[in-house]
Amino acid sequence: MPAATPVEADESEARGVFARLGPKGSFMGIRLSPETVLQFYFNLDATVHAEVLKEEEMETRSTTVTVPLGELLIEAVYHGEDLEQKIAFSRVSWTDEKLRRRPIQSPEPTSTAAPRRRSRLS
Repeated sequence: MPAATPVEADESEARGVFARLGPKGSFMGIRLSPETVLQFYFNLDATVHAEVLKEEEMETRSTTVTVPLGELLIEAVYHGEDLEQKIAFSRVSWTDEKLRRRPIQSPEPTSTAAPRRRSRLS
């Protein structure tokens, strides 16, 4: 399902989606609040990149986890638990990153007039 078409899901459904994801570009996101998303990206080595994205601030806090730790993060979301505390026993390290906003690019101006000829200077 495209990321642009999110669906409501309970914990069991979210776990089911997570279980069906594979390592070739798979992605899953769980909205934690109107401006915060927990995202999972599956890596080719069967680990999972877990990332909390704060959309308004354009900041992320991320780590690499195993599939069982990813399942614990999903459990934490649905039980109102702190994500980092839920998997603290695993001693994973978290990385903070400030994302850069991409400038909005205007489309190239178009013209229906014939191009002007230019003289070649020597």
